Amino acid sequence: FFIIFGIAAKCKPTANREAWPAKYFLFLCLCVGTIFIPNDPLFLPIYLWIARVGSVLFVLLQQIILVDIAYNWNTAWLDRSDEAELDEGPGKGKKWLAAILISCGILYTCSLAG
Repeated sequence: FFIIFGIAAKCKPTANREAWPAKYFLFLCLCVGTIFIPNDPLFLPIYLWIARVGSVLFVLLQQIILVDIAYNWNTAWLDRSDEAELDEGPGKGKKWLAAILISCGILYTCSLAG
């Protein structure tokens, strides 16, 4: 899928913006085509272990990225709270702190709700 559209973008640079119906159709065909893949391993068993190890590394990398985003988000909002305290006066930065707590509560609720 990505190789086909990479070649198309190389041949015609505007293909990325103009070929959305073709992308959706090809992606749908590929998704439907996976129905016909048998459950028996198609490849050597070594491929299965490579895929398992790769998937674990991928999930760990995703978790590291999400935690990093959360720390950066928290730092940015705390900086905005400090700036509001300095610029607007005491007690004005509490809206950013409240926003942090509210977003934390919403995200925790969403993670528990599933």
